[in-house]
Amino acid sequence: MTKPKSAFIFLLLAFALVPLMPSADSIWVDEAQTWRYARHTLFADVWNEFRVEKFSEAQMPLGMLAAWSWAQIFGTSEFALRAPNMFYAIGAIFCFYLIGRREDLPVLPLFLAVQPYLWFYVNEARPYALQMLGGSLLLLALHQVYRGNIASIRWVILWAVGAVICSASSMLGAIPTFAFSAAILWELFRLNYFPKRSQLSIIAGTSLSLLALGLYYVRTLLVGSGGAKIWSVGLQNILFSGIEFLGFAGLLPPRQELRELARTGLSQPAELLGLWSFTLPTTLLAVVLTVLVFFWFCHLKDTPRWILACLVVFLSSAILLFLAALVVGFPFWGRHLAPVFPAFVAVAGWIFCLCWRAPSLAIKISARALLALLLASSLMLRFAPMHAKDDYRSAASSAQETINEGGTVWWAADPAGANYYGIFPALLTAAAAADEKNVILVSNMTYEQLSGLPYPRMLVVSKLDIYDSKGGLRDWAKISSPAAIHTKTAFQVFKYNPNDKY
Repeated sequence: MTKPKSAFIFLLLAFALVPLMPSADSIWVDEAQTWRYARHTLFADVWNEFRVEKFSEAQMPLGMLAAWSWAQIFGTSEFALRAPNMFYAIGAIFCFYLIGRREDLPVLPLFLAVQPYLWFYVNEARPYALQMLGGSLLLLALHQVYRGNIASIRWVILWAVGAVICSASSMLGAIPTFAFSAAILWELFRLNYFPKRSQLSIIAGTSLSLLALGLYYVRTLLVGSGGAKIWSVGLQNILFSGIEFLGFAGLLPPRQELRELARTGLSQPAELLGLWSFTLPTTLLAVVLTVLVFFWFCHLKDTPRWILACLVVFLSSAILLFLAALVVGFPFWGRHLAPVFPAFVAVAGWIFCLCWRAPSLAIKISARALLALLLASSLMLRFAPMHAKDDYRSAASSAQETINEGGTVWWAADPAGANYYGIFPALLTAAAAADEKNVILVSNMTYEQLSGLPYPRMLVVSKLDIYDSKGGLRDWAKISSPAAIHTKTAFQVFKYNPNDKY
């Protein structure tokens, strides 16, 4: 089989995995915020959302506009909100195909396509897959520069489009954009190359656009827009990000259990026993990764400059993001490094491809074992029920049954998630939701406030540390008597006797 033909076959295999990535599962909190923008018919209504936005969506302008644009074509069902991510994934995979073909690394696009990180965020109605496409374009621009194609205008166009996508889809994308740009600028300086007039015009225009975008982001910060600062910045951020990047996510306990473990620690021996059930696959993956990294260190001198540049881009972006999080107090996670994920995969993929064709049979087997383990982790992450998203759909369905029966529901979870499934009127604000007759938003109320409300037939609560931060529901539960309890992903649903009262 010729090398171009084998590269094309690996590309087709990679493309074949993409339709498996998005699902029609329940949307969860973050995705419900995307829907707030996508639901509108008129652009003027989207613009008004930006104008009054106090949360991080104001700092994701391209991400929200892209979601709204796609919704005009595909609608706003759970699958439709996530479906556009397939196009972004295909674009990123094709960038890796172009690099792999140039570097004689035909399996490189398939290596990207089996990454659990890619699978998870293609299945997320947020701008992270779009950012990965932008990062892949920046990676392709960097690769062309480091491979000597500096006189071509192609790398400048790739850089310009990638920089705008990364920076405009999320404010935090400016950090990887800066890292990629600095790496490219360093190579141009090393080669003593000054861009031609046609290249300079694109660079100047893009730089002015990024400057204007930066001024917009400054405005959002001045009016107080930003993400929820639920967690303090610490070791758990680094560990969770490492789990995502290295591909362990599908082989470990579900995110909700890891989240609770990070929040409270191990309290019972049974919890430790539950963790041990995941030991074999994670240990196997860790051993395989160690073997491949050791093999790379033995061949470190063969590492091309563009791979070393990718490593610097990834590490500098991660360090800068961590320092920014420490200063601002914003708890970053792996998703906030989505634009630089392609640089990470480029480094890991080069090592993987080096081992794929190594003369040693043991190293070859290790490389193929890694591919299989990453794919297994991705499939688990996508299809295993334990890795399902926060189940707003089932929680809302249970609440709707009680509402139809004339009972009162207390809802202690995200109101946008309830809006999506019709529990609150779609255009109702969170404050006005408390005045609804049959459903009352009780998030973060005190015991005294709860005591003045109609006695519920049902209580729907999610993540007590977020939606019961004052402990009012926990205090109220001490004097209540639930008739039945149903547990759903990230939710607890309590039913009460209709004859109960204060």
